[in-house]
Amino acid sequence: MIGSKSEMGKTFTLAVILFLLFAIPSFISSQYFLHIMILLFIYAMLAESWNLVGAFAGQLNLGHAAFFGTGAYTSALLYLADTSIPLCIGIGSVVAAFFAFLLSPTFRLRGVYFGVGTLALSEAMRVVVTNMNALGGASGLRLRALSEYGKTQYYYIALVILLLCLFIIYWIMHSKTGMALKALCRSEEAAESLGINPGLYKIKAFIISALFAGASGGFYASYILFIEPSNVFSVFWTFNPIFAVILGGSGTFLGPIVGSAVFVMISEITVGFGKMSSFLAGALLIAVITLMPKGVMGYVGERSH
Repeated sequence: MIGSKSEMGKTFTLAVILFLLFAIPSFISSQYFLHIMILLFIYAMLAESWNLVGAFAGQLNLGHAAFFGTGAYTSALLYLADTSIPLCIGIGSVVAAFFAFLLSPTFRLRGVYFGVGTLALSEAMRVVVTNMNALGGASGLRLRALSEYGKTQYYYIALVILLLCLFIIYWIMHSKTGMALKALCRSEEAAESLGINPGLYKIKAFIISALFAGASGGFYASYILFIEPSNVFSVFWTFNPIFAVILGGSGTFLGPIVGSAVFVMISEITVGFGKMSSFLAGALLIAVITLMPKGVMGYVGERSH
């Protein structure tokens, strides 16, 4: 009975949160606030998808920006060909996932070697795209605005993609694949002795992670309407989600979402300090991590016991 009440309480809380998220544009007209919420959705998507590989599969993936940029450029090219925005984002995400599949042999590398390899991937992509005139070269691609799309429409698109991302990752975390990934993260040798194929499950996680990194990149391109290699392949799109995961709590479902909210809040608080903004943001991030080494969710869990 107690368990039933607990489940009902969680369901009710989730329903209220979803209602509020979908209702926000109806009672908040501030374009700036909607923009901040859209950025939060992008970061949460990137953080949650990175968490699947970085925390659950135990792989130091430093190449998230490569899939973000792949999704962004694919979506932008389709956008220029008058393809609908949802289809642009969908195809961009699939192309990013396919790219991750082609890179699956990199899982032969382990630990820091895998991390360095994936980090080099983003830089290699930036250099290649910069030298491709068909993709706009270093000047990038500029997209025309569509009159039927405003902040509200973009808000709902980003929210739906984020919810889809959260639903799929939550399902994976509580499935056989999720259990296998947790076992691999604890001890790959022990998991392998139980019949778990490390490569297969890690590749699954890598492809799904890239799928949503590509979706966030595809959305970003259609929302910002201008992309260039130095932006969309920047390590910014790799390390900021990692910071969000650390802030919220690595290896938890809600951690990346909470961490993204904290990260965006700190970024907005410090943005008015000009050249000092990066220093202050970094100092605040370090302070939060020092005070809560297990992240916000880890701190909450400890306080509740």
